[in-house]
Amino acid sequence: FGSRSEGELQHFCSFSIVTSSHSNTVRVMGCNFGTQGQTADKTAASGVKIYGVSISPNAMPAVMMVVEMNVGSLVQVDLTKGDQMKPEFLEMNPFHRVPTMNDGILSIGELSAILRYLAMKYNKEAYPGSQDVDKSAFIDFALTSALTEVYPKFSKVVYPVMGFAPAVEDFSGPTEELSKAIETWLEHFVKGTDFVKGSKPTIADYGVIAYLFAAMQPVIAEKTGFKPSERHVQYVENFSKAVKSSSLLSDGDNSIKAFIASKST
Repeated sequence: FGSRSEGELQHFCSFSIVTSSHSNTVRVMGCNFGTQGQTADKTAASGVKIYGVSISPNAMPAVMMVVEMNVGSLVQVDLTKGDQMKPEFLEMNPFHRVPTMNDGILSIGELSAILRYLAMKYNKEAYPGSQDVDKSAFIDFALTSALTEVYPKFSKVVYPVMGFAPAVEDFSGPTEELSKAIETWLEHFVKGTDFVKGSKPTIADYGVIAYLFAAMQPVIAEKTGFKPSERHVQYVENFSKAVKSSSLLSDGDNSIKAFIASKST
């Protein structure tokens, strides 16, 4: 869920909420969101704030970038309580979607827009903008393709396992489509390099990595039969080595890795 599918969590997670004063955690029928000391309050923390959920493959790319650059952090949004519909949130993003970013007087939504902004302001190596128009255009192509070509196939395979989409009886078609989309993306955009257009991660790499990481979790193979290629696995490993904040995808009880693992039978 995320920019396109905030409602998936609301449809497929119970609204029965139990809170723990010791761990500052919210549990929602198998959906576990650690607030990490911050809630959806526009004044909750200094620096760049990424409003989202720690198990969201759409929100975590922006979170990883601000943490990697040491300029900000995640502010958890409890979608089941309607945090995204509060006036202070709608002031930032009237479409009430996550991820949403706030940096001083600027607030924007949509992952691609957030990643471009963060890179141009804090991490120019990830997106050169007008300094190298050709490279930026190719990175834009890769990022948009990740969101429009890889993500729709990913959501049909991974989200049913995570509980964010209806159950699927036969995954053979969806897994084949996902494999083809991922391999096509890697072949075209990561050809002879570790990352898109070079040896250092770009915003396109940040944008796609959570999908590929989630898809290669053992429970996904167990439930759907999807098996990542060697190239797929190597790409994720390369990103993990290059970007320390990628550990956010796997560390802790509220990570994507832990959440998917909890779906094992």
